[in-house]
Amino acid sequence: MELECNGLLTYDRVMKPDVDKIRASNQKAIYRKLALSTLLPTSQKQSRSWKFTTTSPAPNWFAVDFDDSAWSSGPGGFGGPTPWRTSDIWLRQEFDLGGLGGR
Repeated sequence: MELECNGLLTYDRVMKPDVDKIRASNQKAIYRKLALSTLLPTSQKQSRSWKFTTTSPAPNWFAVDFDDSAWSSGPGGFGGPTPWRTSDIWLRQEFDLGGLGGR
């Protein structure tokens, strides 16, 4: 079985999207002409509280209605104010996109 995974070409190698639109978008990114805005601040200037676990969580750990009450809480960044001495960490933080959907 063969699958096309890049999303740009059909199985028979026909380009799906408008190549000129992709090029224009890439050029904006390359020359930094994109209008970017911060959705969520980092913990670089002010620490934010996170829920976290260092043991592998349930498969639906990223779901909005997942019960993370057994997870630990601590300020970011991890390895600084909150100890992190394992190879893996899973992080959760609730946020509101202001009417853009999600939580």
